[in-house]
Amino acid sequence: QGSPPWGRQRNYQTHGIETDTRIFEWLSRTPSRLFRVSFVKINMDKVWEMLAGTS
Repeated sequence: QGSPPWGRQRNYQTHGIETDTRIFEWLSRTPSRLFRVSFVKINMDKVWEMLAGTS
């Protein structure tokens, strides 16, 4: 339950909203700012990935 969500990133495009919700739930239980910063970077990478794929 408290394991990092990185493995779920693969399902991002198929279950994007559900994945985001789970990650945010996990982050809300994680006091470390480092995890939050990492998540933002991962999320932005995915956004650029999707933008590149649609262009």
